[in-house]
Amino acid sequence: MNQQLKFINGDQSSFYTVLRARVDDYFLDKQSSKYANSSMVFKTVLYITATVLLYGLILADLFPLYVQLLLAITLGVTMA
Repeated sequence: MNQQLKFINGDQSSFYTVLRARVDDYFLDKQSSKYANSSMVFKTVLYITATVLLYGLILADLFPLYVQLLLAITLGVTMA
């Protein structure tokens, strides 16, 4: 169990160059960007806002315990 891990030097391996070429070809073939589109930005903003809002509502202690439990479950689903 005392074996050391040995990684192949990136300069000597063609894995990374082949992988990069295949990924670039995929995005060129699909005619899409490698970066986030507007849909991804919208979902990111939505989930971050929902997480902060739900967490704030739980901490504010404005609701009965059963509602806070539902908020906590929703927060967990949002963060998953």
